[in-house]
Amino acid sequence: MRVWLGTYETPEAAAYAYDRATYKLRVGEEEKREGGRRRGMEAD
Repeated sequence: MRVWLGTYETPEAAAYAYDRATYKLRVGEEEKREGGRRRGMEAD
């Protein structure tokens, strides 16, 4: 999958955008695997 992150003035800003995109993609995959439930929020 390709995600356009934009252009940035500094390498630090580009790295931050990359880190945020990676986090969002990983969280989305976890939610798919767990059926929309996040960790620690399982029903009793």
